[in-house]
Amino acid sequence: MQRITFIFSFLIFTLSAVADTIYIAPGDNALYAAVNQSQANDVIVLSDGAYNEANKITILHPLTISAADGAKPILQMKSRVELSADLDVQGLSFEAVDDATEAFRLVLGEEVYSLKIRHTTIKGFSSKTIRLYNNTEQSAAYVDSLVIDDCLFLPSAGRCIEASVANKQVQHLLIKNSTFDGGANGVGRLIYFNSEEGTTVESATIDHCTFYNAQDTRGVYLGNIDGAQVSNCIFMNPEYNADYKSYCVYGKNTLLTHSISRNADAYVRSGAQSNNVSTQDPFFVDAASGNFQLYSNSPATTMATDGTAIGDPRWGVSEEEADIPEGPYQPYKMPYSMSPTTSSVKVLWQMAEETKATTAIVWYGTDKENLKDSIVTDSGWMVAGEGYMHIVDITGLLPNTRYYYQVGDSKRRCEIVGSTMTAPEAGTAYRIFTISDIHGNSCKNWSNMQDFICALDANIGIFNGDHVSDVGADRLWNSYFFTPGEQFLSCTPIMSSAGNHETGVPSNKRWSSCYDYFWQFSHGESEDPITDPRGEAYFSFPYGNADMVVININGDASSPDFLPGSKQYQWLDQTLNASTAPWIFIFGHVGIYTSGYHGQWSAEPKQVAPLLEKYAAEGKRIIYFCGDDHSFEHLYKDGVHYVRPGCGRNSNYKQQTGIIDAQYSMFYRQISCFSTLDMAADASKVMLTAYDSVGNQFYEYEFNLAGELIQPNITFTAPLSDVEVGDSVMLRYFPFDPQQNSTIAFYYTDKAETTGGTLIQANIPAQVTAPKQICWYTRDVYPKGDYYVYAVISNSGVADTTLLPTTITLVEDTIAPPAPTNLVGHIEGDKISLTWHNPNRLVTVNTPLADFSTDMATFQPANEAQATALLSLEDGALRVDFDVTQAWATTSADYVFDQPTLATTTPTLSFRMKGNGTSSALRIVVKNMANNHEDWWYTEQVTLSSTEWNIYTINIPSLMAFDWYTNSDTQCRLDGLVRICFCVSPAVPTEGSFWIDDILLTGEITPAKDYAQTVIIRREDRFAADPTDGVEIYRGQAETCVDNTANVAHTYYYAAFAADDRNNWSAMAESAQWKKEADVNTDATAPLSSEQAEKIWQNQQLLIRKGKKQYNILGTTIN
Repeated sequence: MQRITFIFSFLIFTLSAVADTIYIAPGDNALYAAVNQSQANDVIVLSDGAYNEANKITILHPLTISAADGAKPILQMKSRVELSADLDVQGLSFEAVDDATEAFRLVLGEEVYSLKIRHTTIKGFSSKTIRLYNNTEQSAAYVDSLVIDDCLFLPSAGRCIEASVANKQVQHLLIKNSTFDGGANGVGRLIYFNSEEGTTVESATIDHCTFYNAQDTRGVYLGNIDGAQVSNCIFMNPEYNADYKSYCVYGKNTLLTHSISRNADAYVRSGAQSNNVSTQDPFFVDAASGNFQLYSNSPATTMATDGTAIGDPRWGVSEEEADIPEGPYQPYKMPYSMSPTTSSVKVLWQMAEETKATTAIVWYGTDKENLKDSIVTDSGWMVAGEGYMHIVDITGLLPNTRYYYQVGDSKRRCEIVGSTMTAPEAGTAYRIFTISDIHGNSCKNWSNMQDFICALDANIGIFNGDHVSDVGADRLWNSYFFTPGEQFLSCTPIMSSAGNHETGVPSNKRWSSCYDYFWQFSHGESEDPITDPRGEAYFSFPYGNADMVVININGDASSPDFLPGSKQYQWLDQTLNASTAPWIFIFGHVGIYTSGYHGQWSAEPKQVAPLLEKYAAEGKRIIYFCGDDHSFEHLYKDGVHYVRPGCGRNSNYKQQTGIIDAQYSMFYRQISCFSTLDMAADASKVMLTAYDSVGNQFYEYEFNLAGELIQPNITFTAPLSDVEVGDSVMLRYFPFDPQQNSTIAFYYTDKAETTGGTLIQANIPAQVTAPKQICWYTRDVYPKGDYYVYAVISNSGVADTTLLPTTITLVEDTIAPPAPTNLVGHIEGDKISLTWHNPNRLVTVNTPLADFSTDMATFQPANEAQATALLSLEDGALRVDFDVTQAWATTSADYVFDQPTLATTTPTLSFRMKGNGTSSALRIVVKNMANNHEDWWYTEQVTLSSTEWNIYTINIPSLMAFDWYTNSDTQCRLDGLVRICFCVSPAVPTEGSFWIDDILLTGEITPAKDYAQTVIIRREDRFAADPTDGVEIYRGQAETCVDNTANVAHTYYYAAFAADDRNNWSAMAESAQWKKEADVNTDATAPLSSEQAEKIWQNQQLLIRKGKKQYNILGTTIN
């Protein structure tokens, strides 16, 4: 190593305050030694060769580390570079050795500093290649700028750049002219740059970068970053996966522009905008081998903001063209049809390869094998970054007729032959399919139901909004809606209302993306180009015996006003007034009346109700269909039916029985579902049929043109499957009582009929608040066997009877009580006295949930975008590693019951836990079903402060309610536990671990409520095997007796047995046996004192708690 100093001829000395240049050669820990000997602002220059760096290199003062001219030094890193001062890195190559996890870690320094990495390759690091370490000590960022320029990242796993609390870590981010290559196997998030909600950084720019193979929900993530820009970039994954995302940008005035997102959808949120983002193939020369040069015919060669190539410029453009064989005509969005009339229908599809209006052909006809008619047209519009939307209006068709069609161009045809139906004329029977809230094919419900909804052969499909799960310029429609629904969409014409997840973002100055893919009817002149492009935000059209009316009452900034006095309200008034159709079907996304979760915010939508009720009072038959609340519901009020016919996603909204709309609910079911409407040819009736997500029918209602007799009814909510019971069964229900004066009676019968039954309970007011349940005590019901239950709800005028749709099988109680315990004896003169405990004393009862001896039981993580938990087994316990990147974000490890679980005898949650030494609270949340609603209750009395194992107990009924979540009860009930959540929700971003074990529910119960008697049996040769196997000494309910017939000098074997009121006797048990040895020393067997007897009882209980003895009482382990 050589240090060059400046020497003056008149004075020779070293200027220690002036920057020096330090040259080093390859060797073991050479850079480590040079850094340790350096001074502020020195320049360390590395010559060609390999440097074996085993130690952590700590940068405490400003330095530059660079390669010598023409040199290619390779730093083989077993540890990392950790800096808290300015560092400029140029021309180096860092390679991980022995699974090194980080190349650079930026920590809090004495002053704000910057890191610049230029012309550098960083390879093989497995966790976070460049990591800005969490800063919780101060609010201001400790790094001024992080600059990455002309760099190549080749990680083995993990993230290339991470700033999880960017607002406290760095002020400026600049990444340009660089490549992030996840390799053949892919990695996680390439860039994770996240600011706490409500904060941001001063600037963030990513420009001319290439990203490849990020197998994560957030590939390049800028979270809560205002004013950021991602431009001129290429992101590509080898294959498409709907769960993986490319650019994920959140923040006001943030822009994603002039970029490609291939095989991964971009994710643009929270005021961010995107334009000129293409999904086209960039045509890399050999991406799988790390060659990201562009073929000359790549669309990326001219996409940049200056008209040049996008992506990392190091790769350049090949002189060769990609060999693109002319394959089949392959639309990006497969053909589908919309807007049917009696003589026309529109066919739509999208071509990703087309960037301008392009001539296309539609062949059509009534014979699938002979499509003799055709239309040649270039009508449609361009969707920036996606391709050309072809929209063809086929006219001159016959009513209520199936037509087949095929799309293509002058040389090719799409392989798929679709079909559609024209609208029926009045006087024709037809079927409507309707659903809402598909929410991006959540739980795969939309894709899984394709076969059986196609088999229903509906004439038209009408959607009630929320096809996707996000808002604004959402470009996930293919993976969310079109591709999983391709089978249905290719054979059924559709129409739709706009949901709140389809509406646009006004700051984008652009309408919702749904208007790019739907071409529907128009109400006339557009209100404005954002909320009502083409006048399609609300419209009506005739369809057979009904007028179809579609409205938008979402009430957000990107939807037209709908309140009284608005243009939409006036239009709706005029439309209803002008309608002469027998039926009026109105479709919208938001519910007007709903007892679902959103009912608490329905004050504005309810302002539309008087208009509907006005025309209903004039005799018009009006039904309003909606979505939004993820469940099925049928309500009625003042002449208008309100139906939420289907929820395509998982049904996560329970009925809110405490809100005012619940009184109008005729039927509610928390279920993923869809519905059909069957119109009679003469319009006399419409049949509503609801199906669950796998095609099983669960509800049916007939609407009559002449009107229905709206009478009270009752819906059973439990049990909904056949059940076998011994002593009792809980019957849960929901009443609909439009007159507010009905009473309910419950009956049981041995026939599946609703007459002739035996009364269970009568005169129950229908309008009770909670709980809506009764207990049927079945112990004394004979003969045993199959029974049915029905309910009669009635008022002075009408009555309605409902049969419970399940069989209740009554079985005789054959379960014996536990044996007596603590049987002991002692000699009193010439007599033997015996004492014991009968099984009607309180004992500890435990329901073990998880001990993690072999697996994680039913534990699962519950994650969100800014908080994740990783669960694993470690030394027979559950380890929870959490990473919370935003204040108050929540992640948890959840124990999930396989069904709502009764815990009335075990009201205490007990578990062992070891924390990580922080003051963070471990929030315990218990979720239970109450009144057909999932209530949430919590406590934060446990913290993660102790790093030792401790036992914690929590009384579940004492848990508190969240102030932001509506519960149906005032206290946590114990008759329907569904989930126990061990949550972390810190006030500041943090990561760490905790461990839990031995989770159980515990309490005290009377082991045998049906206990009747105890018998003591004596033998001289062995213990009795049953209550008839020997001489009976005692029978009764006492806990002591005297054997007057015994000879105190003999050996005796005493055994105690307990029986219930059905004469079921307990089995032999060690705790119910006592042997008196012959010639027992009188002093040694003196009568026990009360203290001695109590000590024996405590010792027995200790053995029981330690699992030495176990009994099964009513399916619960006593230990």
